[in-house]
Amino acid sequence: MDASSIWTSGQTKEGMTFDDVKDLKSDQTLWTLCSRWCSYFNVARIGVEKGWRFNIFKEKVRLIYELKGADDPKNLIVNHLCDVSVHELCPPKFVRRRD
Repeated sequence: MDASSIWTSGQTKEGMTFDDVKDLKSDQTLWTLCSRWCSYFNVARIGVEKGWRFNIFKEKVRLIYELKGADDPKNLIVNHLCDVSVHELCPPKFVRRRD
């Protein structure tokens, strides 16, 4: 998915909540959470893309837990951009060469 389709997808769903204890226990439970997330937001990932997007997803879920989980475990929510890299959200600007 490129950056333009992220913004034009018409995403209107609220974020999906997750359980800090159950969902962060292991990579297997994180994989299950990722599958639930894909179903919730109707996202399809296949092959190699699914693997590297899972790593992004896992990193972001753990960051969300570190930032919000200690304060209020009921406030753990992932949105539709949870498996999108920073480079996809903020693509490099085109540099105009001087001739």
